[in-house]
Amino acid sequence: MPKRSAEDRIARYSRKIKKLQNEEIKRRKRVIIYSDSSDDDNMSDIEYIKNADNNTANIEPEVPDQAVPLPDDPQTDDQPLSSLDPDILMALGEPAQEEVAYGEDIHPDLAQRWAPLLRKGLVEKEQKDKLLKEYAIPKNCKLFRAPLLNPEINAAVSEFARARDKKIENGQQQLGIGLTAINRAMTVLLTSDNKIQAIKYLSDACRILSDLHAAESQTRKKSLTQGLEKSFLNLIQDTDRDETLFGADLPDKIKASKAIEKQGSQIKKPDNKLAPGSSTSRPTRSQGNSKGPSRSVASRGGRGTSRRNPYTTRSTSAQSNFNPSRIWNKPPRASPRT
Repeated sequence: MPKRSAEDRIARYSRKIKKLQNEEIKRRKRVIIYSDSSDDDNMSDIEYIKNADNNTANIEPEVPDQAVPLPDDPQTDDQPLSSLDPDILMALGEPAQEEVAYGEDIHPDLAQRWAPLLRKGLVEKEQKDKLLKEYAIPKNCKLFRAPLLNPEINAAVSEFARARDKKIENGQQQLGIGLTAINRAMTVLLTSDNKIQAIKYLSDACRILSDLHAAESQTRKKSLTQGLEKSFLNLIQDTDRDETLFGADLPDKIKASKAIEKQGSQIKKPDNKLAPGSSTSRPTRSQGNSKGPSRSVASRGGRGTSRRNPYTTRSTSAQSNFNPSRIWNKPPRASPRT
């Protein structure tokens, strides 16, 4: 059935093509008849039409290798779609952006200085402490400082909540110090022409904020890796961030780690030795009367009570001391004296 339907479509479109060619030939004949050109021109047009008729008669419809369904009206495919009304476009909203839209580039020397800090932060602790102490919170803008936790709330919350709040407070305090450095630079530019000093303040502010940026990345890593396996933690503990938190080459590292682990298991010698103190023999079964009736009988009240079974035999110790020869080999009792 599919082959027959494809042949039918090919024949139908061939008839349409031939019909369009005939209509074009008739249109050209009508133009030649009603034109005011000379006889020579008319003769040349008639010859051209005859040649066109001969060429169209020899044309064979091209059969494609694989039948592809075509639309019933192929002329409508080339028509452009009309744009929507501006009010409708506003109602639909802005189109979603597939890629991140970055802004204007900064100076290359600046990008070269901030990139290492954004990856690892201020590595030397002494340098960081010195930088933070240099920019004290201004007296006329005390809100740059991170707010302290109220003693009443501090006594009411748990130890975990206090530790988490303290960590957030330290980051907020560093953010306030960075804002202080920026405002110092703005004050210099507003009150004097010391451009170098202003640039120095701005550079320190960028260092402080870049270190805070890197610290927040480490916090995210720790919070996300709590439920992962130890082997995977060893793999990602030294990874540097880029556009992604754990690096764009993380899939390649995972594949390489799996391949190394697989190869190591293949070349490792199997350990067939038993651990000291272990035995291959099966554990012995208990020698008790395992087939005897249970001693625990449920009472009517629903509780399991332990009572003596009247149908049980003597204890094993009594059975082991019993000797039948004492009864059968016993000497006869002496007759009473008369």
